[in-house]
Amino acid sequence: MSLIADSLDRMIVNTILVAVDGSPASVRAARAAVGFAHDHVAKVIVLAFSDGEEGLGSKAAIEHDDARDSAYLVGEYALKARIPCEMDLLYSAQPAKEIIAEAERRHCDLIWLPASTGTGQDERLLHPGVATEVLTRTRVPVMLFRSRASA
Repeated sequence: MSLIADSLDRMIVNTILVAVDGSPASVRAARAAVGFAHDHVAKVIVLAFSDGEEGLGSKAAIEHDDARDSAYLVGEYALKARIPCEMDLLYSAQPAKEIIAEAERRHCDLIWLPASTGTGQDERLLHPGVATEVLTRTRVPVMLFRSRASA
């Protein structure tokens, strides 16, 4: 475990891509990413994922609102930490492909994802299959963050 921490401390990180989906686990992971960015003087790019569109009444609309709100919350964390932050809200049923494409397009040094257990109400679009697909298909280093609350 300390070997991983030592490698992260020596890693040069200028841009971190953080994915959120409105779930509490993704917001906790993103908040940790902002702290890491602060320590490493890095920029944060937040991708908020929703498979629904804006509107009233539907479950998809609620998930859209949650994803948007979580992106703004992470933006507030970044502002307080004085970290440059960009935010995008994406509608996608395949977030892994979007994460990989954006990380490569924006020349990110690190992809930061919540580590989901795959159970419970905490999970939305960023389920364990997304993390697995990102890990196996990208050349960019990936940090899977698991908070105590999601353990």
